[in-house]
Amino acid sequence: MKRTDNLQENKATQMVKQLITDVTAFKSTERISGRSGLLGYSTQSGSTWDLTGTVGSDSDSTKRVTLFNAVFTGDGSQVVTMANVTLLIYVDGTDTAHQLTPQTPTWTDGTHTASIQYQSLDVFRNVYTQPVQLTTTKSITYYFKALATASCPGTISVST
Repeated sequence: MKRTDNLQENKATQMVKQLITDVTAFKSTERISGRSGLLGYSTQSGSTWDLTGTVGSDSDSTKRVTLFNAVFTGDGSQVVTMANVTLLIYVDGTDTAHQLTPQTPTWTDGTHTASIQYQSLDVFRNVYTQPVQLTTTKSITYYFKALATASCPGTISVST
């Protein structure tokens, strides 16, 4: 700190510079950045789809409920990991018309139907488990891809 920093005109300049820095940080779209002191790590498997399969049959119109779990596990470099787990879920096709999201949780072609319901996220230290319930009628082929952004490297997988 210089002696001239205490002058009234320099204090105003410092306050304006700090205000610009604060507003820029507030408006920034980055949630995790080097400036915040955190590094963000993106994690996904090398496969196009983490899990695919078919449930039900065309001759059976009963509802079937299948529970899937997306599990992110931190590498252990942090006792408590911060992570955001995202699931890409598609049924009977892999274009956007066949994607199930929290905003559009139901799909049908008039005969086959599928819907998802996200369950409560389970967090324990460096393990994040996101359960998702898939309810279907008739034969439905599903495609799951799991992604995570976390405060440390890790692995992610999807299972039934």
